[in-house]
Amino acid sequence: MPQLIQQYVSRQAIQSPNRRAVVCKNESISYGELDQLTNQLAHRLNASGCRCGDRVAVLIPQSANAIFAMLGILKADCLYVPIDPDGSAEQIAAILNAVKPKVLLAARSRTELLDDVFAEYDLPNDMLVGTLEAVPLKGDNFESSFTGLNVLGASKLQRPYECKPTDLAVIRFHSDDRRGVVLSHANMIYGIDWGLKYFQWDVQDRIASDGPPHFDLATFNTIGTFAAGAELHLVSSTLHSQPHKLAEFLRSREMTQWMTTTSSLSSFVEKDVVQNGDLPSLKRIIWTSEESLHNSAIEQLKQRLPLTQITRIFGVPEASSLCSYFTLPARSMDESANIPIGRACDGVGLFVLDHELQPVALDEIGELYIGGVGLSSAYWHDPDRTATKFVQHPILKQRLFKTGQSARIGSDGLAYLEGRAAIHEEFEERTLIDHSKDSMKGTIMLDRAVVQSQIAHLIADKLELDEPAVDTDLFNEGILDSLSYVRLVVELQQEFGVQISLGEIDIDHFRTVEQIAEFLMQNLGELATA
Repeated sequence: MPQLIQQYVSRQAIQSPNRRAVVCKNESISYGELDQLTNQLAHRLNASGCRCGDRVAVLIPQSANAIFAMLGILKADCLYVPIDPDGSAEQIAAILNAVKPKVLLAARSRTELLDDVFAEYDLPNDMLVGTLEAVPLKGDNFESSFTGLNVLGASKLQRPYECKPTDLAVIRFHSDDRRGVVLSHANMIYGIDWGLKYFQWDVQDRIASDGPPHFDLATFNTIGTFAAGAELHLVSSTLHSQPHKLAEFLRSREMTQWMTTTSSLSSFVEKDVVQNGDLPSLKRIIWTSEESLHNSAIEQLKQRLPLTQITRIFGVPEASSLCSYFTLPARSMDESANIPIGRACDGVGLFVLDHELQPVALDEIGELYIGGVGLSSAYWHDPDRTATKFVQHPILKQRLFKTGQSARIGSDGLAYLEGRAAIHEEFEERTLIDHSKDSMKGTIMLDRAVVQSQIAHLIADKLELDEPAVDTDLFNEGILDSLSYVRLVVELQQEFGVQISLGEIDIDHFRTVEQIAEFLMQNLGELATA
């Protein structure tokens, strides 16, 4: 299994070099070509002074070049920083000054905008501008230092990687927020692997890429396609305002998956662009938004596309944007009911807590917190904001992200959003008190998958071993021996705040991550699963 995001493409290039990877308009590129081109960009970036951990910003609209840029940057051991290509000069300048990239990769269509940025704002002095197009970029205030022709002159061979799975891969900024969220390769890969398993992507899939590169789930959609060895078909941004033409695109290309937003899905229904039994190839619609869609629209869509699985995905940038899922049932839903955000994805915990970080009762409203393997480590160079929004729970012994959203866990076990939470400044800034385990015994809802994930990461991090699957026999596979077994018990005591006697452990019930998690949860007071 790949440990770095870019390795998904390299794996496909070895297995099926001639299979189509990206389709844009009437042109396509194979996995072998994609792998070689992005190797060349990595070498070109290194020649421009980029080293492991450096940032490379991208100002390129939805296109094949935007995908080349992302993969080439990661192959150069650098951090990928996508910028909204429709953002203002002020927003772009703020991001460039925040991350201080070695290189900014820009599209010719953004030359005038970029010229305004250079004219109006002080920017990092050593930042180079490059383009993947054949003709150099030149404005009154800047010019590019290399072009796509220079990239094509670089080596096609893969360079050795220095970065590790825990190293940062992406810094992502939202248009309305100057805080950059940092995500590691491991943060991103957990979501990709979950998507492969849940949606059962395969090499026969033709997946529509509908959204600009700076959108959080664009990376999930793109890399998920490559992980499956499927085809990624780029949707022109002009189709967003033309639902009839978008429907024809999905129809004529025989798309098997379309990931979209509430607004696009609403216009799809309102404009009456699909008929009964339409889009027979479309296996999945993945709808990503904090905003719910009215049930009457959903029911109409389900009736017209009875063979299409419709799944709502919920996420926040601080948690790799992939936190929970809800696949709409075949039966009709109450039109007055709120569509849930569903259940936590594998390795993620959804917690609805009050102001004292106590869980609220079922169907009572509290604030939504998120934990688990996809959680960002920080905001880029913003320790104060990081300390405010990421809290260490005293009983769960894990970091949680405070979403600021009101939510509830229904009696059906599903999570529902209920709007924005009332934020109290004194709670926002306070330091958590370390309550004792006994005083809260049995009151915190632990997510079993999150505990399992913590244990697997602990084995990899503290014992410097390969991260195991939850059902792997740690002894039979040689991951643990007598010495590392004792070290693991010590680390578990420190991580989870429990006392473990080696004499009371039945080794046959302590062989897998699953079994260890079960043991710990029992020792924490038979805590309920969230």
